[in-house]
Amino acid sequence: MNRCGPRRLVLMMVAALLVAACSSGDEVAVTTTSSEVALSDLVADWDNGQLFLQITDDGSYQTLATATSDPNDPLMGGFVARDGVNLIFVTNIYGECAGQTGVYEVLMTDSQLILTLVDDPCQFRATRFVDPWQKSG
Repeated sequence: MNRCGPRRLVLMMVAALLVAACSSGDEVAVTTTSSEVALSDLVADWDNGQLFLQITDDGSYQTLATATSDPNDPLMGGFVARDGVNLIFVTNIYGECAGQTGVYEVLMTDSQLILTLVDDPCQFRATRFVDPWQKSG
């Protein structure tokens, strides 16, 4: 009995499924894990249904109540940094939780940002930032 027969059959089936999936025309969302996401990847306007988050190329962020809120009157703002794995939000002098630092793991697809709470004393961020964010605009 050929011992490679069943393995070869399984490998051929897996290959056929991959070819079928790739040729189906459906878009496949590429997920980028926390350690692979650069700050430049996050520069965008994001909406999670509760808040509107703007992350700019200078590393600053601000949250607004809605996409049409006055950008001169944010709910919270500060700076975003990386520690190699996690995304760190530091709220500066204005807004709720001034001076507090929140740490989140980040997953990202082409149009979605998912933040998972690691540690954040700011209850505002801890309860509102963990809903999936959709890239807007």
